[in-house]
Amino acid sequence: MTKTPEKRLAGKVAILTGAAKGIGADIARAYAAAGARVVVNYRESGAAASSLCEEIAKAGGEAFAIQADITDADSVAKLVDGALERFGRIDVLVNNAAAYRYGLNAEITRESFREQFETNVLGALFMVQSVAPHLPSGGRVINLSSISATSATPGLSLYAGTKAALNEITRILAAELGPRGVTVNAIAPGSTATATNAWLDDAKRATVISRTALGRIGTGEDMAAAAVFLASREAEFITGQVLTIDGGYFG
Repeated sequence: MTKTPEKRLAGKVAILTGAAKGIGADIARAYAAAGARVVVNYRESGAAASSLCEEIAKAGGEAFAIQADITDADSVAKLVDGALERFGRIDVLVNNAAAYRYGLNAEITRESFREQFETNVLGALFMVQSVAPHLPSGGRVINLSSISATSATPGLSLYAGTKAALNEITRILAAELGPRGVTVNAIAPGSTATATNAWLDDAKRATVISRTALGRIGTGEDMAAAAVFLASREAEFITGQVLTIDGGYFG
């Protein structure tokens, strides 16, 4: 008789920010398939979030959507309270929500600075601040960074700056939460085939592929697999790390 595969995240509850679309949605699907109950946070994409939760339910998983602006501390508190009211616990936080705006230095505005740093940095800090008291020993925080944090790409100074900050925040929070048995790690995707990578036209795609050891663009499923691993018991002694997933783009 064939043995049923173990669901690696069975019994866990995970909050995923900005998870209605893209990599966040792929992580939500993977977590639900691995047995976790999933809280899908969104700010504006309510229809997409509801559709994702319906998809997960049809596949036998459990998920529900909560609207919240992670740059607002009160809104974050409502998100966390809603998750606790629905599921009674929180085991994993995935800080996926992000703001991205391309712009050379001459084009930077205070508005673009605030938008990206408040979402990508302050939002992650607010989420950890609100969720951490509820995480048990063995809890997980996973931040979505980017390879742009360690590359010099013209036009990405603000975005890359937010992700570089998030990398260091990951290391510091790992030290702060480690005594409680909570791990904090980051995933740094390379070029990934999602709707947010509309800039990746055929010519740029070909250039990226030519420089990538594995000869293809990454997928949301690639990032989701890493997120499942970091949330699993197999990763219980890994913390303060930034895991680059770029198919060998940087060798």
